[in-house]
Amino acid sequence: MIRFINVGQKHSDNLNENGINHQFAFGQITVNVNLSPQDRVNEVLVDMLKYLAGLQINFSNTQLVTKKASLINNNINIGKAKNVTSPKIVASSFTMKATTSYLLKAHETNARQQFNRLSTRHQLHKYGILPAITIERPLPKYADDVALHDGVYFNFSKHCETRKIKIERSRPYQNTLESIRDCDEQIKYFFENIKKLTDLQLLWFMTNIIDYKSAAATINKLKRNDERITVFYKISKDMYPEPLSYSKIIGDGNFRFDYIYQAVDSPLTKTIQIAPSLQSIEHNKIGKKLEEIFKNCLADPIKRIHLIRLDTGTGKTTIALKYMNHNMAYIAPTHRLLLQSIEDLKRLNPDLLKHIIYIPQITDEELPDCELKKELLKARKLNTAKKAKQLQKEIIKIHGSPELKEKYRLYKESLQKKEGIPFITHQRFAMTRMFMNNYQNVDTFLIDEDPTKIIFPSIEHVDEFIISELKRLIDFCTNRYKLKFNSKDVKIQKKVEFVSAIGKLIKIIESNKTISTNISEKFFKSSLNIIQEVSTRMMETKNPQRVDFESILTCRFMVKKQHGRATKFYRDNTEFFRNKKIIVMSATIDEDVHVPLFAKQINPYLNWHEVGRTKNVGHVHCYTDFSTTKSALKSNPEYVDQINKTIKSLEIDNVITYKDYKDLFPFKTKQMHFYNSAGYNDLSGKNIAVIGTPNTQIEEVAAFGYLITGKLPESYVGEKLVLKSQAVIKGEFKFSFYTFSDKKDEPYINVHLWSTYNELLQATGRARTVHHDCNVYVFSRLPVPQCQIKNYSEVI
Repeated sequence: MIRFINVGQKHSDNLNENGINHQFAFGQITVNVNLSPQDRVNEVLVDMLKYLAGLQINFSNTQLVTKKASLINNNINIGKAKNVTSPKIVASSFTMKATTSYLLKAHETNARQQFNRLSTRHQLHKYGILPAITIERPLPKYADDVALHDGVYFNFSKHCETRKIKIERSRPYQNTLESIRDCDEQIKYFFENIKKLTDLQLLWFMTNIIDYKSAAATINKLKRNDERITVFYKISKDMYPEPLSYSKIIGDGNFRFDYIYQAVDSPLTKTIQIAPSLQSIEHNKIGKKLEEIFKNCLADPIKRIHLIRLDTGTGKTTIALKYMNHNMAYIAPTHRLLLQSIEDLKRLNPDLLKHIIYIPQITDEELPDCELKKELLKARKLNTAKKAKQLQKEIIKIHGSPELKEKYRLYKESLQKKEGIPFITHQRFAMTRMFMNNYQNVDTFLIDEDPTKIIFPSIEHVDEFIISELKRLIDFCTNRYKLKFNSKDVKIQKKVEFVSAIGKLIKIIESNKTISTNISEKFFKSSLNIIQEVSTRMMETKNPQRVDFESILTCRFMVKKQHGRATKFYRDNTEFFRNKKIIVMSATIDEDVHVPLFAKQINPYLNWHEVGRTKNVGHVHCYTDFSTTKSALKSNPEYVDQINKTIKSLEIDNVITYKDYKDLFPFKTKQMHFYNSAGYNDLSGKNIAVIGTPNTQIEEVAAFGYLITGKLPESYVGEKLVLKSQAVIKGEFKFSFYTFSDKKDEPYINVHLWSTYNELLQATGRARTVHHDCNVYVFSRLPVPQCQIKNYSEVI
C-alpha cells in the first residue's frame, strides 16, 4: 500500500473526485494498491497519486508499506465532495484504475507539460505526448526495458533521450460510417453528442471507435475543433490497444453490448440504411427505357436469354402485348393476369386476338358439391393429377350445369390446338409438355414474373409413403406383364429395365443422402409412354396409385428434408427453353441468383438488363423492430398485439399476410395473400399493410443453390444444415437474417435472400406506389427498396 502523511481533507476529496478509493484518518491517506518488487514502478504510481491528490511532486512524506497496517479508521472514505462516483475503468487491478484516472485528470489543463514531466522524471519512453504505459497488452518487442505490474506495462528508457514507440493494432475494421453510427441508438447518440459526453463515456467511445477507418475523417474533424477530444483520442490510441468494456466503464444499461464491434457485427443488428438509396427515375422515362430494351431484345438475332429487372407497376405487360407477334408464347403466373392481358390486347394489338390460344381454368370451387368432389379434393391433396382430372370430367358430365359443360368443352377444344399464340399460366407450363410436339411456330417465350420454379418444379412426399407406392408400382408391372428377367421379348425387356430403374430410385431415397441425383432420369424421360400406360392401367384397378408417378420418376435430383423423413423431388424443364429466345420481365429476379443459374442450366448466352428504380409517387414505410416470420408471430402473441395497435393508428385499407394468419389482423383480403398476390390491381392506390417475412423452405433454397454451385453448402455439419442469424447487406440496407451459418455459402445466402424477398416485393407492389400517392406499411425485418425505416414507438 502507499501512505501519505501530513495531508488534509482536500487531498482526500481530490482522490475521491478522481475515483481513487482510499482511507483517510488523522492526517494520513492510505491507498491499498499492490506494490511492485521494482521501486521504479512504485515511484511512477506514487507520482500519479500525488498529482491526483493535489500534492506537490516533491512532497516527501510518503511511505511504501509492504505489510498490512492496522488503522484506527478502517472505513473507506468515499469523500465529502458532492456528486462523486467511483469510475469503473478496469476491474482487474487498482493499478489500472489509478493509471487511467491519472491520464484523465492530467489532460484537463497542462497535459503536455504534465506528461513530459512524468516521462522525464522516471525515464519513461513516450507515445506522442503520453508516457510509455499500456493497459493489458505487452509493449512491442523492440521496447527497451519493460516492467509489468498488475496488468500495466511500463517502458523505461535506457537512453538519455526519449523516443516514440508505436504499438501495432490488430483491428483494421472496414465497415462504413453509416453501419457503425446507426447500428444502435446509443452509438448514434454518442456520435451526435460527443462534446457532451462525460470523461468516461468519451474514453470508452474513443477506445472502441479509433480502429474504424471510415470513422477517422469524422474524428479528425472533431479533433480540430475540440482539444479535449484530441487528448482522449491520443490516450485511446496509445494506451489502449484493445477497446474498453461498456459495462465496466459506464454500466448504465443503455447499450446492450460491451463493444462497438459487437453491435456492428451483431447477427441481431437493427435494420439500418448504410448507404444512400439508388437514384430513382421518373415513370415516363422508365417506360421509354423499358420499351427500348424490349425492342432490342426482340431484334437480337441470337436465341439467348434476356432477363429484365424492373419495378412493379412500370408497364411491363403493356409493352409485351404491344410488341406481341405470331412466333411468341405469353406465360404469366395467374389466369386472372392472362384474362386481363387478353382484354388489353384488344386495345394494343387487336389483329392478334383471333390467334390467341387460351386454356380456360375450371376451379374446384366451380364444381357442384357431391361425393365425387370429395374424392377429387383428396386426389389433389395426394398430388395425383391424372386421377383428379378424371374425377373432374365425371363430375361435370354427371352434375355440371350447361354453362359449366360449355366451359369444359372450350377447355378440351383448346387443348387440341397445335398452333397459335398460347397464353398459359406458369403452372400449366410446368405440368404439361405442350411445346414438345405442338406450337412449332413459337420460338420466343415472353415470361411475365420470375419463372424459376416452373423451370424446376418440385413435389414433396414422406419417404415411407413414396417408397411404398413405388414398390406397389413394381409389383403391379411384374404381375400385370408377367415380367421375366431372361425374356427375349423386346417389350418385356423394356419393362424389366423400367422396373429395375424404379428399384434403383428406391435405393437412392433409402440412402438418406442430403442431395441425390436421379441416375435414371434420362431413361424415364425416354419411357414416358410406359409410365402413362402403366399409370392408366393402375388407375383402373380397385387399388389405384396415390401419386403422380411421372413427376417422381422423371425428377432430376432429390433433396432430403431436415428431419430426414421426407424428400423433395425436383424436375428439370430446361429442355423446353433450349433453342428459344427467352425474355423474362420481373421485379423479383436477382442478378446474383438468376444470371449464374440460367447461364449454367439453360443457356450461357444471357443478357441482364437493369431498367432502374422507378420513382415512387407514394411512400413505403418499414417497421423492422422484431421478426414477423410465421414462427415468430405464433410464439410471440405480443408481436401481433403490437402490430394491430400500430395498424389502428394508421389509415389502413387492407392487409396482405400469410393465408392462414389472415384472422389475426383486420381488413383482410379474401383472395390476396403471400404466394397469391402477383398480377392483382385491386389495391391500386390503397393504403395497405404487408405483414410477415414469407420464408421459403430451406431445402428449396439448398436445391437452387446446388443448381448454381454443383455442390453441397459448407453449412452442412454431417447431415444437418446449420443456420444462424447474421448481419447481411442487401442494396442500401443492413439487417439481421437467419440463414446459412458458413460465410463461404454466399451463393446459397443470395438464393435465400431472393426467395424471401420474392413474395415481399410482390405484396408491396400491389398498392402501385409508382402511380398513386398512397402508403404501404411493411412489418418485416427485411427492408424493401425506397422504404423509410420506422419504429413502432413513432406511431403509438
